[in-house]
Amino acid sequence: RCLAALGGIADAARAGRVIVKPNVHSSHPGAPFHGSTTSPAMLRAVLRVLLEDAGIPPTRLLVAERSAVGADTRESMRNAGLLRVVEEMGVAFADMGEMPTTEFDFGGVLARAPIPVLEGFLVNLPVAKTHVQTTISGAVKNLKGILDDEGKKRFHRAGLHGPVAALSAAAKWGVHLMDARFSLNHGPTAPLEIPIPSVA
Repeated sequence: RCLAALGGIADAARAGRVIVKPNVHSSHPGAPFHGSTTSPAMLRAVLRVLLEDAGIPPTRLLVAERSAVGADTRESMRNAGLLRVVEEMGVAFADMGEMPTTEFDFGGVLARAPIPVLEGFLVNLPVAKTHVQTTISGAVKNLKGILDDEGKKRFHRAGLHGPVAALSAAAKWGVHLMDARFSLNHGPTAPLEIPIPSVA
C-alpha cells in the first residue's frame, strides 16, 4: 500500500531497469539485521510487490549494494539473510563495487558512482537509526552506500551533510521505503535497538 500511494509501482513498471538497494552496513552471523541492516522480510515484501503487483519480470530487477568500507558485500548480504531472499525470489544480485562508475563533484567532494544505478529506477530501502555524525540516518544517507570506498571516506571527512545533500540532488531517484521495525540508537552499528512496529 505504501508503494502504491507513493506512485512507486507505476513508476517502477515503466522503468527499464529497477534496482533495489538495501542497507547492509556490515553484518555478523546471529542476529544481523535488527536496527542496522534492512531485514529479509522487508526485502522479500518489496520484491514481491515489484514482481507480482507491478508485473516487472525478474530480468529487469536487480538487487544491488555496496557494504561499508573494508566489508565484503556479498558476505554481508549472505550473513544478513538477504542473499537467500534474492535467490528465493529469482532475481539477480550485484556488488556495486564491481559496476562501471563515473566521477561526480558532490559539493566539492569527489566520488565515483555506479552508472547502472544512476541510470536505473532506484528503490531505496534504508533503516531507521541514529548516527554519530549525522544525528539521524535515513533515506538520503543510505544513498552514500552506492559510492566507491575513497569517495565514502571523503564524504565523512567533509562532515557528510553537504556532500550527502549534493548526492541526493545528483540524480532522479525512484522511491524510498524505510524499514523502521527496529530503530538503532547510537548507530551506524551499535547494539542498542528500539523496536518500532512500523514501516515508513
